[in-house]
Amino acid sequence: MATGKASAVAEDLGDKLLGGNTVTIVDIHPDELLEGQGIDIPSDLGAPVVSTGVRATQSVPKGSVVKIVDVHSEDAYYSDRSNISGKTCTLGDDSSFKDGEWHGGPVECGTDSYYFYKAAYQVK
Repeated sequence: MATGKASAVAEDLGDKLLGGNTVTIVDIHPDELLEGQGIDIPSDLGAPVVSTGVRATQSVPKGSVVKIVDVHSEDAYYSDRSNISGKTCTLGDDSSFKDGEWHGGPVECGTDSYYFYKAAYQVK
């Protein structure tokens, strides 16, 4: 018997899975408790998917390709920002996200690599 939104989602997914389809869960709202509904939620879902072509305003997953659009004045690479901004890079880890628009972590930009404290990314 369905007792709420999460139960309805679990029943719908179950019907589709029995039909042979594969379902990938990309986001779970905190209000949707799926425990006890027969759905195993992997613990390694990683960072959420972000929109491409706009300044990223949440954590970006490891392996994502980003364009560096700004470097914060508190970052060690700030004095080199004119040479770094505009580079296309690949994230070495999920980016840490802080202060509403800044990311931290390792990036590989061709032959150059950086470890940012606060940089702004646009997802490619």
